[in-house]
Amino acid sequence: MIQGESPRKWAVLGSNLLGLLAHNKIAEFHTELELIPIEARTSQPCIRYPIELEQHLMEGSYSKVLNARKSMPEPSFGIFLDMLVDTVREKIAECTAKAYEDIPLDDAKKLLMLDSEAKVANFVEKHKWEVREGKGAKVISFKSAKDETLEIPSVPVAMQALGYAVELERIV
Repeated sequence: MIQGESPRKWAVLGSNLLGLLAHNKIAEFHTELELIPIEARTSQPCIRYPIELEQHLMEGSYSKVLNARKSMPEPSFGIFLDMLVDTVREKIAECTAKAYEDIPLDDAKKLLMLDSEAKVANFVEKHKWEVREGKGAKVISFKSAKDETLEIPSVPVAMQALGYAVELERIV
């Protein structure tokens, strides 16, 4: 016997979209979104919610992502929203470490959307950054993150390129 549409269909599809966003799988998010009828994207709150979150992420409106918890259409979305906040925090940390040599601890706390210095300290430790005394306040130093150099094996790459050139010359 064929049953009708599940009453949880849109919540499950919305959860899947949120899970993809939370894991920073934007291409997969858009692929799955293409499978959802256009009218459902605007009429179903469980589908519209992850679409709006993705737009906030692309705009860089991270505070809107944090405030999105207030308008969750489905309580089960909270798990994915926590994961999404962590993903956003990691993106901010990566950009900050590349843009600055150091940043005041209080500013990092606001920037990373952490509510206590203990959480900032754990985050700093996880990323192997350093906290030191700056001009009147503690600062986070990203120098240890920048010290990692990328080694490019130039000799093997050059030899391979020359090998390709010789092979191309033989073919022509």
